[in-house]
Amino acid sequence: MTNIADIYKALAVRINYPIQPTYRCMQKIIGYINLLLSLTNTPQIIVEVPLSGEPRKRFYKRTGEKVAYLLNGEPAPINPDGTINTPDSSAYVIRTGLFQSLDDGSVKNFVTSEEDILSDDYYLQPLLTALFLTISGVQPSEAVMYINDACTRSTAKVHTQQVDIKRVKRRL
Repeated sequence: MTNIADIYKALAVRINYPIQPTYRCMQKIIGYINLLLSLTNTPQIIVEVPLSGEPRKRFYKRTGEKVAYLLNGEPAPINPDGTINTPDSSAYVIRTGLFQSLDDGSVKNFVTSEEDILSDDYYLQPLLTALFLTISGVQPSEAVMYINDACTRSTAKVHTQQVDIKRVKRRL
C-alpha cells in the first residue's frame, strides 16, 4: 500500500524537493493532493479481497467495506450472523474514494496525515502526473484530468453514450 510519504518521495526527485521531507514541503504536497481530490470525479474500483473463515461460512472484516460480488459475478448475500455462504476464498469489494485511513481503513475525502494510504495502487501514476503538472504551473482543473480518466477506466466504468431513442420501447 502506498502512503503519502511514498508519494512525496516519488515526486520529490522530479520537482527538485528534498528527499527527506521537511514539514513545509510535506504540507504543501498534502495541500496539492487535497486540491486535486476536491476536483476529482467519484472514483470506484473493484478489488479482489481475501475472505477468511471456513467454506460456506466466509467473512470479510474491514470498516466501511462489504463484499459486493462473489467470484462468479453474483451478488454476495450476507447471512444474519455476518458470514457469506460461499466456498470461494476471495470475493470482490467496490472501493470508493482515493485515500483510506491506515488505522481503520475508512474512506477519507481529504488527506490529513502522512500515513493515509491510496485505496489502490492503480491510481498512483495518474496522481503523480497530476501533482507534477499542478506544481509545474498547469491549472489544477486541467491536471486532474489524468485522475478522472483513471477513475472512468477502472472496471467500474461509467457508461456515457447517448441513448438511442429509436431503439427504446415503451412498456405498457
